[in-house]
Amino acid sequence: MVDLAALIGKVKEAGGKGNPEPVYQKLGVNVARARENRAMTQSDLASAIGKSVATVAEIELGTTRILLSDVEKIASVLGVQPKQLMTGVWW
Repeated sequence: MVDLAALIGKVKEAGGKGNPEPVYQKLGVNVARARENRAMTQSDLASAIGKSVATVAEIELGTTRILLSDVEKIASVLGVQPKQLMTGVWW
């Protein structure tokens, strides 16, 4: 299990990351919701998309930017359309 408080602290120390942007926060909430609906852990998702658990946690917290290609990869693993993960972000 990831210690989110420690992770947020490390992200802030790294500089540039750590302050959630509304667009990425909404995307992160949607990713977390879709992941939980599939009964997957952050570790499961990380393995499936070739990222670290810390990166998945940052995505779900909205503290990191994410490429559209990664949105597509996440959507594919979670069995949803990329548009579902982007709901509330642009439309």
